[in-house]
Amino acid sequence: ERLNAAILLSADIGYGWVPAEELDAIGLSSALKLATMRALEAVTPRDGEEIIIDGSVNFAPQYAHVTVAVKADDTYPCVSAASIAAKVARDGYMLDLDRKFPEYSFGSNVGYGTRAHAEAISAYGLCLEHRKSFRLPL
Repeated sequence: ERLNAAILLSADIGYGWVPAEELDAIGLSSALKLATMRALEAVTPRDGEEIIIDGSVNFAPQYAHVTVAVKADDTYPCVSAASIAAKVARDGYMLDLDRKFPEYSFGSNVGYGTRAHAEAISAYGLCLEHRKSFRLPL
């Protein structure tokens, strides 16, 4: 979180949120592309500026200068910084969900399908924040 504070002071960060209902409607691959586009729209890349995508798929082919690299957060400091900012934003969102829906322990599982989380879903059902297209690990 301390690194995130410094990153936000010196970097232009764009977040690409895709709500569960939208993800269910369009599928995971399309949601990844949409999240990438939303993040890029939030920062508005300048002409000639390189866009680095962590992974193996170019979700932004309409941009001229795109580098796609698996484990880019290990190689490019700017991607490491973006990864930190994204995880801190995600964790903050999950803590907010934890306050709204404490029975699901969102604050400790931060969105991962843990056994305890699956058991909570079995006991309480899905809330509006759950993806309905995701299979539970039970």
